[in-house]
Amino acid sequence: MLRLILEEKKMSLYRLEKISHISHATLNDLYNERTNIDNCSISLLYKLSKALDMSMEQLYAYLSYNDLSLLGFDSNFDLFKSNVLHELKELGDLKFIEKHLSSSSVTNLYKEKHLLEAIYLLSLIDYLSKIYNLPLSKEYETIRHYKLNKLFVSKSSYLLLKSKVTTLTRLFNESLIEFTKHNLLENDIRNVG
Repeated sequence: MLRLILEEKKMSLYRLEKISHISHATLNDLYNERTNIDNCSISLLYKLSKALDMSMEQLYAYLSYNDLSLLGFDSNFDLFKSNVLHELKELGDLKFIEKHLSSSSVTNLYKEKHLLEAIYLLSLIDYLSKIYNLPLSKEYETIRHYKLNKLFVSKSSYLLLKSKVTTLTRLFNESLIEFTKHNLLENDIRNVG
């Protein structure tokens, strides 16, 4: 979660190290969630909260996954995603790409202000295009550079984080780069019921 706090504060890990006077190794372990926040000293939490300009309580709530408000998730998006992945399974990769590129699905979603859906579909098309060594459509360059203001996760990932079954770092590391660069976590486009 430190990753998201830093992103929200528009601060680098290096900058945090300089203003907090906490060692790089310690911050790196917190950033990559190799250290459980419950094992950190009050002194460390104090330095960190002061450097991040937040209360110790709020910092602890974020780092312990008791407050997931830095994450985004949307039930309507989960339905959209499920429908898209079922369509992918039915059509197959190449027909799916062809259908959505020829119908300008991404552009239409973007114009209708369904940004999350447009980015998800574009990320999926880009991922599939990479698998098949297909050139990326130049039509979507503007959208390709867009990053969502929150890290979006599926409802199931949100619940896993809330119940502390997994960590954000683990989900992030397992996610496909075509999605993470837009602040979306997706790691399994083939697992549909």
